[in-house]
Amino acid sequence: MSFSTNNQLSNEETAAFCQQMSQILHAGISTMEGISLMAEDAQSASEQKLLASIYEEILSSGSLYNGLMTAKCFPTYMVNMVKLGEKTGSLDNILKSLSDYYNRKANISNAVKSAVTYPSIMIIMMTAVIIILITKVLPIFNQVFAQLGTQMNSASIALMNIGSLLNKYSIALVTVLCVIILIVLFFARTKRGNIIFYKISGFLPIFRKTSDMSAACQFAGVMSIAIKSGFSAEEGLNMFMQMNESTAFNKKLVNCKKLMEDGASFSEALVKASIFSGIDARMINISVKSGTIDDELNKIANKMDSDLQSHLINMVSTLEPTIIVVLSCITGIILLSVMLPLLGILSGF
Repeated sequence: MSFSTNNQLSNEETAAFCQQMSQILHAGISTMEGISLMAEDAQSASEQKLLASIYEEILSSGSLYNGLMTAKCFPTYMVNMVKLGEKTGSLDNILKSLSDYYNRKANISNAVKSAVTYPSIMIIMMTAVIIILITKVLPIFNQVFAQLGTQMNSASIALMNIGSLLNKYSIALVTVLCVIILIVLFFARTKRGNIIFYKISGFLPIFRKTSDMSAACQFAGVMSIAIKSGFSAEEGLNMFMQMNESTAFNKKLVNCKKLMEDGASFSEALVKASIFSGIDARMINISVKSGTIDDELNKIANKMDSDLQSHLINMVSTLEPTIIVVLSCITGIILLSVMLPLLGILSGF
């Protein structure tokens, strides 16, 4: 585990911390001794400082929860679940479940970024080619047409005029592009940006399915941990509603809660609220009777994680050729609009 700063830890760092602490506790080592061992293996000064502050708090209070609260860089949900684990004596199991949960979150986040990165690069490159065509290439063709005693067609002239405007206001254009890049970085690298992205994506049809699948996967993971920790399904539902960042999915949760209040079982409410499929809900119903609902929810979360990554791969595989075709057609039309008339003129000589 390596921390570069003392800010909010990433999903990967949180998962690594939970995994190591779970293994330490499962081996019979105390929390305080475990933190001390982790501090000895620290790979950076910031990581060592963080673990040292946690150790000092555990030394004075005897509580890992207090140590994590003092550090102020762990997710609130994780800290609250650690507090519950200490009270119920199941801290090692809860930390293992938290490790699985944050690993899934990290996988989802990385999958989304990978799905968006390559098409974005292609759009930027092809856009740059189009800008070069209308700002640099079309004026050269215009000079050629003028020397031949004619002019380009109206569409080509209009594109060339747009290129002239781009040249004239190049500073403003660069400024706008820098602002767009900063906005993209804000959405990709900040917690606040991710929250805003999830809220916006819930209203966009192209991202709605991805957003719902991501939220459903996280919901299954949280419910698994909550029920394993002794919470009821209703309490777990309320807990996730406070954590969830998707406005559209929260509406489903509100509907699910209302259905349960009206007498529907947990599995029935999940299907009617369109949170889980009928098969998943049926397996939950069976697991409720056998007392293994927490394990079943964890299996569903893992399955949904795989389904989401497959969905993203399929979406990208469809999106990439579409982008290539559209931008290639635009480039081809620009070139043909000047090449065909020019070839017609040259063939007449």
